[in-house]
Amino acid sequence: MAATLKVDDATKQLLDRLQASLTLAAGSKPSMQELVALLARMGWERRGELLGTLAGWKPADEEELALHDRRLRELAPTYDSSRPMGRDDEDLYGEGA
Repeated sequence: MAATLKVDDATKQLLDRLQASLTLAAGSKPSMQELVALLARMGWERRGELLGTLAGWKPADEEELALHDRRLRELAPTYDSSRPMGRDDEDLYGEGA
């Protein structure tokens, strides 16, 4: 499923610069969709640190993160915080997808 993501001009420029930098370093150009997916996964994996960068927010400690994980499991019974992101096909279509 694809969705449109609205960002301001400064954010778009920053994403473009990041995409160009990664292209030079890796030798191949990631799509903007791949870049945003990577940033989302990294943000999820480092969400405590990410929250700490938001104005007025303090970094979540392990107890707070565990509480959020419990709440997510209550809302989505199939949620598994220990499972790596990016396994959507397997979740949707079963093992071997």
